[in-house]
Formats: sequence, structure tokens, C-alpha cells
Amino acid sequence: MWHQFVFGIMGAIYDITDHMEQESPVIVAMLQGAESRRAGLTLVEVIVGLFLFSLTSLGLTASLIQSLKVSDQVLSRSTAHSIALGYSEQLMAYSYNELRDALSLGTGFTLVATSLGDSTVSTVEQTFVFGQQQEQLIVMDIDRESQEPIRSMPMRLTINATSLNSGGTPLSALEITIDYSYLRSGVSESNDAAWGTGSVKAVKSLVDIY
Repeated sequence: MWHQFVFGIMGAIYDITDHMEQESPVIVAMLQGAESRRAGLTLVEVIVGLFLFSLTSLGLTASLIQSLKVSDQVLSRSTAHSIALGYSEQLMAYSYNELRDALSLGTGFTLVATSLGDSTVSTVEQTFVFGQQQEQLIVMDIDRESQEPIRSMPMRLTINATSLNSGGTPLSALEITIDYSYLRSGVSESNDAAWGTGSVKAVKSLVDIY
């Protein structure tokens, strides 16, 4: 019984709609216009949504690029400081007399840098003289298959020493300063402003500190 009732209602609705189309074409035109306007608003909303999405994507992309640039600069700065700090620790392994003689006579002293490969570790010895600048090319990343460097950083180091054995309270000690500069990532080497700078200080006394 219930399905006959439903079919009866659907038939009545169909008859009313057919009667409206025949007797009231104005109403039909108004309904069609309303549907067209609803479709047009939907298209506008889609366009506005795509526009807003594009603006958001551009902003996120710019932020990502800036974050990567800052990350590279932080990596360069920390690498340069770690190298200078490692040289400072090696200098502390020399005796006070050896460093004092190197300062007064202008002779060189050897510091060792560690080179890391895919599965090997090698050392590179370099001779420094107090007050003279040394230039190095620091390999920061290598290709695992070819072992060729794919990222490097130019670096400049100058090691200075000042005798503290003077003045009103002379000390048998040397103040050692390692001034370094490094080329920031993604910047031309010819631009002096592109070089970041830093320094590491230490004191070497006649009495060894353990």
C-alpha cells in the first residue's frame, strides 16, 4: 500500500510542475535564472579559492627557500668555528717553549686537519706561521660513489700569538688568537661582505693545564 501512496504523490508533483510550465512560463524563467546564478557563484568561488591557494603556496615557497638559505649559513658558520676550535686544541698540545720559539723566530708549526670520506679517514698536515694568513678549501660534502667533492667552502685563517710576559705582572704565557673568515653559502667570493668572520682565543702557559 505504501508504495502506491508514494507513486501517487510523485505523480501529483509531476502534474503540478507540468501545469506550472504551461501556465506560468515566467516562474520557470525565474527558476532557471536562479539556477544559472547559483552556478555562476560556484565558479567564482572556485576561482577565488584557487587564487588564495596560489598566494599561500607562493608564501610558503618563499619561506622554505629562506629557511634553507639560513640553514646553509648556520652550517657554514658552525663548520668554520669547529675547524678553528680544533686547531686551537692542537696548539694547546704544543709546549709553551715550542710556541714561544715559533713566535720569536718566525718558524712554522704543523697542524693537522681531518678529511672524512665514505669509509676512510685521512689527515692533512699544514704548516702555519704566526701572523701569516692561510687559505683552505673545506670540503663539506662528497659524492658517495665517485668520492668527488660536491660542496666546499673557502676559508681563511690567521693565527696570532701575544706574549703575556710583560707589564706589571709578567706571566710566562702566550695568548693565542685564531681569526678566521669563511665564505657564506651561495655568495660570490669576490664580495668581501660575503665573508663571515669569527675568532677563537686560548692561553698557553709555562705550566701545563690538565
